Amino acid sequence: MLRSLVGSEMCIRDSINAEYGVRSIPAMATCADIFSGEWEEEEELAASLAQFLAADDQKFQEEVQALCTKGQWSGLLQLFVAKVPVVLETLLSPENEDENAASTVDGIFSVLFNICQKVPAAERTQHWSSLVASVVGKEGSSASSPQTRLQILLDAFNAIPSNAGKALHSVFCAIVDFAAANETVDLLTPQLEHVVRRSESWGLAAKERREMLMKLARALKGAGNVELAFTMIVKFLSLFSDGDQMEAALPLAVEAAVLAIQDPVGHDCAQLLRLPVIGALSKGGKEAQAHRLLEIFGTDKLSAYQEFVKANGSTLAELGLDHQECVNNMRLLSLVKLATESSEIPYSVIAETLQIEKDAVEAWVIRANRVGLVKSRMDQLRELVVVTRTKIRVFNNNDWFMLANQVKSWKESLVGLQTMIRESQEATE
Repeated sequence: MLRSLVGSEMCIRDSINAEYGVRSIPAMATCADIFSGEWEEEEELAASLAQFLAADDQKFQEEVQALCTKGQWSGLLQLFVAKVPVVLETLLSPENEDENAASTVDGIFSVLFNICQKVPAAERTQHWSSLVASVVGKEGSSASSPQTRLQILLDAFNAIPSNAGKALHSVFCAIVDFAAANETVDLLTPQLEHVVRRSESWGLAAKERREMLMKLARALKGAGNVELAFTMIVKFLSLFSDGDQMEAALPLAVEAAVLAIQDPVGHDCAQLLRLPVIGALSKGGKEAQAHRLLEIFGTDKLSAYQEFVKANGSTLAELGLDHQECVNNMRLLSLVKLATESSEIPYSVIAETLQIEKDAVEAWVIRANRVGLVKSRMDQLRELVVVTRTKIRVFNNNDWFMLANQVKSWKESLVGLQTMIRESQEATE
């Protein structure tokens, strides 16, 4: 978990430790992890780090000393960062038998993070990004000790001030890319939604937010987390308004529609249809067919789906949808539609609408109750399903009218009850 977002969930760092047996490290290591003794001057600490990184390079030592004396932290950081890739490869190499290598790495970056805080504010994003790039390496997916490197990246994110939105954005995107390349995205998922919410305060342009959300969606889908990927795709799509250029977003809009169709119980197809970019799918081509199918799953019954399939036979295969799975989902949604239209539904109506035998009606009613779409009881003598509650797929004007009539009926019943009570009290006086 990212340090600025500490809560009750397991820390991402702890997840790594549990999953891979990596040693537990503190949120920010102290300089003593590299060097013994107490340091009163930052220049002395930087000089000692320079000695550690390049003990045989006298020119390097002198450059570090000169930059420290002048307080030129940007130049100093550039010198150090240039040495990081080689030092990391050495310290994190499987052949390295030094038991203190891990704490040495922590200490090095503790010093570098501190220097990053001292560079001019206008240059911080650039320096945080270059520091992170030195950790990731040129080949992010083939770097040694990817779990340790991921911990360093998380420490870097934690060390960035909360008001440095651009730097946070840059480092966070690097973390997602690195985790995706090294198949460790699952270790980030407990806090991703929280970080995305926090990113709203980073001052990002709409394009930057869209790119970040698309990156997250791709990484999560690659990691097999379809549910969270869908959440990120919907967040991405919700950033488009009428009048925006939406062509680049249409593939993800189709993907969101397909995911919602595959799980219409868990995903609100009707709510997805309210997004402008989803509406843009209706303009033509395969996108229009995906939009129409989403409409059917959001508002219609099985008969409409069967008509669509008859007219667009190849569409399901093109979208990667399974016909029988779609039929089963539409049967559940059709039962919900019936439940919103009437509080008592004959078995025969259910059988006709769901295109099943009457003997199978009760099994489908039980299934709809189990997944929370409908709450009802079955009157087997009268062959009726009595609905007490249902999930509204689309709340339109007709639904408002029905609700108004129901409220009116309740009011009349209460007035009648009050009248009966009053008359009873008068009769006993």
